[in-house]
Amino acid sequence: MTDHLRMGLRRLGGADWLELDHPLTAPQVEAKVRLMQTQADELLVIETGSAQDAIDAACTELAEEVAAEFVRQGRRAPHFEPGLHRLDAVARTVREDLCLHLERDGRPHLVAGSVCFPTRWTLAEKVGRPIDVVHAPVPGYSDALAAKVQQFMRRIAPGPGVWRRNWSIVPTGAWSLPGHHDGFPPMSEDPDELFYRTERQTLRRLPRSGAVIFTIAVDVTAFPALESPLAHALADEIDRLPDAFARYKGLHHRTDVVPYLRSR
Repeated sequence: MTDHLRMGLRRLGGADWLELDHPLTAPQVEAKVRLMQTQADELLVIETGSAQDAIDAACTELAEEVAAEFVRQGRRAPHFEPGLHRLDAVARTVREDLCLHLERDGRPHLVAGSVCFPTRWTLAEKVGRPIDVVHAPVPGYSDALAAKVQQFMRRIAPGPGVWRRNWSIVPTGAWSLPGHHDGFPPMSEDPDELFYRTERQTLRRLPRSGAVIFTIAVDVTAFPALESPLAHALADEIDRLPDAFARYKGLHHRTDVVPYLRSR
């Protein structure tokens, strides 16, 4: 069964593309700057080779679109620090991580990214790969979603774009969780020590370059702080997950988690 695998896209419409007024914007931007001081080679990865000119053009256009979004939300256009790669400079002005996709050989490829707050993956292992390979670790993705995602990314038109919400259960409130599932720290059996991690993701095509920008904004909530409507809905969703997908989401002790959430 693959009912749990859905793109779940919604049109942004009049909603904000970037969460400039979010309470975590300032602290996450500050955290990005600190991380880039010591881990720039891991957190900013740009494909080299024949696509370089196209990537540079897309990054320049992305900077223009981000500046326009600041103005649209009633803010002064951001200052992009000189001397940095344009993608890096742009990423340091927003809380969102930024991934840039270009089409090659009929398939969207992840060609550049600034990702300071990954959830159990690393940017270096993804850049240069087609989108179906990027998401291959997701159980059931190849059969249920790969073709739909590729078709959507080929057809998405310039404009406000779309958004979706992704979630997982993690053993820490840290924003940055690089690494692989198999090598990740073990989950506590005590639900009071678990965290609900969500990603507000958006997809938007840039009009000139044709690049598709994927943004990721991370929020983390300790289980004891979850309010009842969300906790109950999460319990229902967790209860429906197949075992393989539950493990992928970080749920190794569903028998403890579901009753805990339903009791909130």
